[in-house]
Amino acid sequence: MLSKLDTSVTVFLNNTKNPVMQGVSFKLDEVIFQNHQVTLYKNYGKEIPMDSVATETTKHIGTVGAGLAKDKHLIIDYPNQRLALLDSLPEPTAAKVSFVEARVGADNRIKVPLTISGETHHVMFDTGASLFPLSVGTVSWYKYVDAPKKDSMEINSWGQKVYMYSAPSKVDVYLGSAKLPRPQIYSLLNNSDFDNFL
Repeated sequence: MLSKLDTSVTVFLNNTKNPVMQGVSFKLDEVIFQNHQVTLYKNYGKEIPMDSVATETTKHIGTVGAGLAKDKHLIIDYPNQRLALLDSLPEPTAAKVSFVEARVGADNRIKVPLTISGETHHVMFDTGASLFPLSVGTVSWYKYVDAPKKDSMEINSWGQKVYMYSAPSKVDVYLGSAKLPRPQIYSLLNNSDFDNFL
């Protein structure tokens, strides 16, 4: 595997350089992915003891990025905790589904259009790793929430302790034509690193 190490490319996380391997092939369930870039994050995640590597238990060894689904249809079944990756959608499936046009940036971040209080914003889609259903910048937070009902919690964000504030939405939120249940809306209020978000 070390023969695939590409020293001309590095990825930064928390101001730390992390090595990249090129041309890596791997398998997710029965699907084989050929010739991908893999980043090895140093001192990140939990160590897997060598004596448990060959056991039957599931081990989380990494995270796949949105680039893996490029030019394909990714179906996420949240209730059953599974996903499917298809080259094309079968017509019976496509007929049952309502679509919205997402954007994928050069950084492979997926952004979906949410209409909040009549304004459409493209917000970063999170597959479920986040604790927060909708996170916004300071200006939007005060615009969309019932601020007197504010709550807060201390969280760890990339190694720093910060306060995340929440309050119930006072406005309607839509994904396409589907009206979503009014969410709690969260913000790292007055945090300049976060205020470039919605």
